Amino acid sequence: MIIDLIFAVLLCIAVFKGYRKGFVVGIFSYLAFVIGLAAAMKLSAVVATRIGTVVKVSDKWLPFIAFIAVLIGVIIAVKWVARLIQLSMEKVLLGWLNRLGGILLFVMLYIAAYAILLFYVNQLQLLPGTTIAKSTAFPFIEAFGKRAIGIMGVIIPAFKDLFVQLEHFFEKAAT
Repeated sequence: MIIDLIFAVLLCIAVFKGYRKGFVVGIFSYLAFVIGLAAAMKLSAVVATRIGTVVKVSDKWLPFIAFIAVLIGVIIAVKWVARLIQLSMEKVLLGWLNRLGGILLFVMLYIAAYAILLFYVNQLQLLPGTTIAKSTAFPFIEAFGKRAIGIMGVIIPAFKDLFVQLEHFFEKAAT
């Protein structure tokens, strides 16, 4: 019952967030973070050198400051592009499609995150078996999580067969 209640609350939050942000901003928010991290890791040394010549900062802090500056700069730039695309969609009366896509995107993201959390909680045996047995949503959430990670495995090879590998790990740890 508690699993289903949390699931319902998460769905409501996801629908609200998806409606408010829309598909374009939702996708670009995640892309901004990933691209920002990659750019910050790649460019922080170059930016640190530039900052060091312009501002008097301890050499110890320069890489960190450069990393944060690049990360924030890229995130702001990508989100700005997302806002422009979203405004363009609203101008051509596709705002409803953007909001519907946002709802679907955030619902899928929230279910996937909840599925991963439940996977770990289940593997660590933190929930009684009766709680899982009483849940009507658990089988759906579990299957959705496995499919979502499987799809991510096609896109990002490091995620391939992740649930299977983790299940084997927990089986070995239990013995």
